[in-house]
Amino acid sequence: MKYYQKIEKLPGPYCGINPIGNINLIINSNLDLLTCFFDTICGLSQIYYPSHSIVRFWISYKPMKVFSSTVNVHKSNAYIFMRPFLGTGLVTSSGKKWSQRRKMITPTFHFNILEAFLPSMNEQANILIDKIQEQLQKSNQESIVLDVVPYITYATLDIICETAMGIKLGSQFNPTIDYVQSIHRIVNKLIKRTFSPWLWNNFIYYNLTATGREDRSDLKIAHEFTMKVIKDRKSEAIQQLNEKQFNNESKGDNFVSSRRRLAFLDMLIEQHLKDPNTLNLDGIREEVDTFMFEGHDTTSISLIWTLLLLGHHPEIQEKVHQELDDIWERYNLDESKQLTSNQLREMKLMEACIKESLRLYPSLPFIGRVSRADIELDNFVIPKGTILVLLIHMIHRDPKIYPKPHSFIPDRFIEGTESFVKNPFAYVPFSAGPRNCIGQKFALQEEKIILAFILRHFRLESIKHFDNILKHPEIVLRPKEPINIRFIPRQQIKSTQPKLYN
Repeated sequence: MKYYQKIEKLPGPYCGINPIGNINLIINSNLDLLTCFFDTICGLSQIYYPSHSIVRFWISYKPMKVFSSTVNVHKSNAYIFMRPFLGTGLVTSSGKKWSQRRKMITPTFHFNILEAFLPSMNEQANILIDKIQEQLQKSNQESIVLDVVPYITYATLDIICETAMGIKLGSQFNPTIDYVQSIHRIVNKLIKRTFSPWLWNNFIYYNLTATGREDRSDLKIAHEFTMKVIKDRKSEAIQQLNEKQFNNESKGDNFVSSRRRLAFLDMLIEQHLKDPNTLNLDGIREEVDTFMFEGHDTTSISLIWTLLLLGHHPEIQEKVHQELDDIWERYNLDESKQLTSNQLREMKLMEACIKESLRLYPSLPFIGRVSRADIELDNFVIPKGTILVLLIHMIHRDPKIYPKPHSFIPDRFIEGTESFVKNPFAYVPFSAGPRNCIGQKFALQEEKIILAFILRHFRLESIKHFDNILKHPEIVLRPKEPINIRFIPRQQIKSTQPKLYN
């Protein structure tokens, strides 16, 4: 009772004994649940506590404290709905298991490992360019307008499959693969279930609803696919190790070092073979599925928003073209040459554009935590056990931190410029603290390669203004409509500036 008395002192809408909490405030037949939630919270924060954007909101019997400052807390119970897919991997676990897994997995994102992922990223980026050029040739036009969402989505999925599992999925050639579609459907259902208390019970959801039965079928497809890959790679690893011992090769060697291309899965299997009790096959599947989930949608959505913004800002795009042309010339690269980590590090403006895009459109628009102790914040006491939701989207558009918060200004992330933002906690697209995104360097490397090849070959024009694009904040902040962009081969560009929009 004392807990609820403390909660009720926080600013927010009245709940009373309503079994669904404040869910009724976000039900709108014309909008999805999460869009309604975002709109409602923004409105309530202005009513109840406009100076700090803090508001309490009840989802059934669970109180949520929505705020726009970072607090060092543990992940919320809302992540439990990811567990049927991800198990208790790095994203959903906590305590000792999380600490052990984080310590185990961190070395797999070492600089040398990221270097080994470059061939896969370069190869899939080149396939993407080929696919765009195929469409251009079929059109028999000087330029072509394409919805970039499927092109980028399947390119990043092929990259994550090869780097995570070591297999060539080939979704850029065959996007109807069952595994590809099942992953999309699983992710799409997560948010709907989170904001539907009547679907929280596993028995009711998986047995008594059509959505739950479809979800269970998709989970079976995804898990069986991943586990088959794991078992095949384990058999391959054991065979390689036996061959080494048969040939009297050094026992200090491992099968990972003998592979031409490393994969995240290879390193997990090596750990499993060393100590099966610490990491069993189900544990490997948890982390591979987590890497697939975290490293696919988030990266593809970031790339899509960046392309849209660059297509709307020709003056910034031109500077990126100049940066890339300079790198190609200094390193004497041909168009099919693979980019190296040294060349990627020189793409300062490109990196700033990606970061500014993530500021405006963070792939994960919010994160959830749960307080492990009472927290004093802005003269309020948030009791232990409260679910806290950090609206990253609101933080990144705070005019006190970012002048002209809705404008695309990459200089905010170039040190030494007038617009440079120094506060590291004002920018948290990958979260912050000990539970920050372990794969953020991987994502940045992948995005630079894909953008570099696209912008080396094409000039972009956005067909629709980014302010008019409908957003769908699910797990990731995805567009609700096609992102149509005109691709103009750069060799056809005249000296005159192209006119934007139709």
